[in-house]
Amino acid sequence: MLVQSYFIKEKGMGLGDFIRGCIASQEFCIERGLPFQVDLSHHPMGKYIIQRCDAPAPLANSIIDLQDIPNFTIRALKTRLNEIINFRELQRKNLYIYTNVWPTFKISSIVSRRVREFFTPNECLETAIKASCDENTNYGIIHIRAGDLLSFGIQLGDVVHNSIDELLDMLHPHIQQLVGKNYIVMSDCAELKVTIASRYGFRYTSSKPAHLAIDDGSGVLDTLVDYFIMSRAMHIHQFSVHGWGSGFSDSANWLYGVPVIQHKIL
Repeated sequence: MLVQSYFIKEKGMGLGDFIRGCIASQEFCIERGLPFQVDLSHHPMGKYIIQRCDAPAPLANSIIDLQDIPNFTIRALKTRLNEIINFRELQRKNLYIYTNVWPTFKISSIVSRRVREFFTPNECLETAIKASCDENTNYGIIHIRAGDLLSFGIQLGDVVHNSIDELLDMLHPHIQQLVGKNYIVMSDCAELKVTIASRYGFRYTSSKPAHLAIDDGSGVLDTLVDYFIMSRAMHIHQFSVHGWGSGFSDSANWLYGVPVIQHKIL
């Protein structure tokens, strides 16, 4: 069995990157007729997700780190895995990996459904979601990816140096067109989220933004609340300082089919 395992490390993967690797790994396993599961035993988010992985929890040092491998493709993943193990052995042995390679698009419904099963909120998380959002109303999401340096004071990926004032100026022409509609604002930058919501009359989640690659557990519940509120939205307006967008909100489209409208602000 191939098992995608999540753990915390310096300059590791955020939730969207991890889900992307899960989808790609599931695609690979379907192609090869291999079993696949997701293991969260080494990450704090495992406390809030129904555990459906029946493979034994791995030793941390036994998880093979395949983050950011060259080419970032399923083909590259196949090549690396073939160097490690004979694929036939995965019918009776467990191989634990950590990868963020890109899946093949369009993602099939069977792939998204199988991966979704490993990200089902438990009772504690569902209670927190319902306390944060009235699910009886239809809502959209404004998701703003401000960058790790501004949001968390640490740079995990590409260096971005925009200030909050600069971002507010860049966002204004887009955000003003959404005024008067039922939107919830989310962002990795708490100050930016509150400012946008109060300036334009939107709701915002009271959660503390966190990056799951570096969080020790204190912000994990809040991040998951945001994620699952997003996964139940009508659509997402995505604004990002990165050219590729945001894996956090993109993965809500990949797994749950929530339409994402990307806005270029740089």
